[in-house]
Amino acid sequence: MATATYGLFDTEYTTWKGAQECGWSGPGQFKEVFMLAAAIVTPGEPWESFPTFQVLMKPVINPVLSDYAVELVGVRQDRLEREGVSTREGLEMFRQFSGQVPFFSNGNDFGVIAGTCDLQRIANPLDGARFGSIHTPLYTALHERFAFEDRDYTSGRVHELVGIPPLPGLGHVHDPLRDVWSLHVTIEWLAARGVRVVPER
Repeated sequence: MATATYGLFDTEYTTWKGAQECGWSGPGQFKEVFMLAAAIVTPGEPWESFPTFQVLMKPVINPVLSDYAVELVGVRQDRLEREGVSTREGLEMFRQFSGQVPFFSNGNDFGVIAGTCDLQRIANPLDGARFGSIHTPLYTALHERFAFEDRDYTSGRVHELVGIPPLPGLGHVHDPLRDVWSLHVTIEWLAARGVRVVPER
């Protein structure tokens, strides 16, 4: 098993019922990141030992979350208003947390961050060269072992495929830190069976 430190991150962004099916093409529908979580992972070490990061960021184009987004993610508007920071502040906090290690998500999360910055006309403080996706190797490895529909097993549920129970206190599916944990334990399960998901950098 590789021992190089790396990061995992996950985002949640503004959405509406049916938005995924139509590619966020409805009137006024834009993807703006409003939650971001991450962990810096040392393979083989326990989750509890990892530095973790979470931040709420206030959308600008659609500052009020849809009822669908609130139900999906579990963050109420009053909490977003109370705890949220600007996207500029949140991403700068993440930049400082991330240091110089490579970071990976299960999909194009970095692209959504970059798109959010474009929408809000702010500079993206993150170095895109350090951010990538493990979606293809992860789901290729899982499909070799399990029959499932990709949409049924999002980041926060892939741990179910490998039979690992949820860690208490990490919220529900679509809580981004829960999703990061789920990715981590699934990657570790595969690594213990000789399957590398996170590329060497």
